[in-house]
Amino acid sequence: LRYFKDTISPLPPRDQKEMLEHIKMQLQFFSDNNAEFSNDLWEITQVGGARRGREKSHDADFLITHPRIGIQGESKRVLESMIAGLIEEKKLLPDTDHYGFYMKSTGRIFSRSG
Repeated sequence: LRYFKDTISPLPPRDQKEMLEHIKMQLQFFSDNNAEFSNDLWEITQVGGARRGREKSHDADFLITHPRIGIQGESKRVLESMIAGLIEEKKLLPDTDHYGFYMKSTGRIFSRSG
């Protein structure tokens, strides 16, 4: 309930863009530390209601792809690294209730179901 108002309020485009930039930074860091993941092969696509311009959208959804993610276990390694980095940047709060994560952007907190 602590972040309830933040999770139901509309997500401005500037916050969506900031979220995307932080995801890109984490993927760059992952690529820099894992040579088999060429940074120029990442594709990040915004999906969901926010991408379609829904005014009432309260979150942003991203589809992240890379040719190596299809290899068993690689997607987990990428996501664990990205989540740890976002938590370290204080852009993602640790999951304290085991139901999802909360992404922090521009002073607001946004819900992401896990």
